[in-house]
This record gives sequence, C-alpha cells and structure tokens, in this order.
Amino acid sequence: MAIEVLGKPNCSMCDATKRFLNKYQIPYTYTDVSTDMQAFERAKATGLQQLPILFVEGQEPVSGFRVDVLQAERKRLAEAAEQQLAAA
Repeated sequence: MAIEVLGKPNCSMCDATKRFLNKYQIPYTYTDVSTDMQAFERAKATGLQQLPILFVEGQEPVSGFRVDVLQAERKRLAEAAEQQLAAA
C-alpha cells in the first residue's frame, strides 16, 4: 500500500512531505492539483483546506505535513518487512 499525495508547486508542506517520504523510502504517488483537474476535484471533495492532502489506505484523508501519519506508515512498513524476513 502506498500513500497518495495531492499537492502543488511552491508548497513548503508538500515539499516537506515528499522529502520525508523519499528519505525513508516510503512508496507514494504524487499528483499536482494545479495541472490535474481530477486531482483538484478530488482534493476539493475532501473538504480539507490545506495541501498536501494525504490518502493512506484505511484512513480518512488528512492535510498538511503530518509527521504523525508519516511516522505511523513508516513503522507499519518496517513491521511488515520484519514479518516477511521472519517468514522466509
């Protein structure tokens, strides 16, 4: 499961989110709402007022640079990797 990020250029919280995800090699997709009208409409439909908007499977969308959500996903991925190694 990957995180989906909706953001835009010149958005410091969008950049911080991408840096965190890249630093910890967390899989994600990024869509620029300023160039993708479907993504813009999807972001608007959440009712959230701030970018980036993060979609994590099984959770409600959240907005902003949410270290708590990102750290939880990092931890979940680490635990899944450990379980895979133990099963091998």
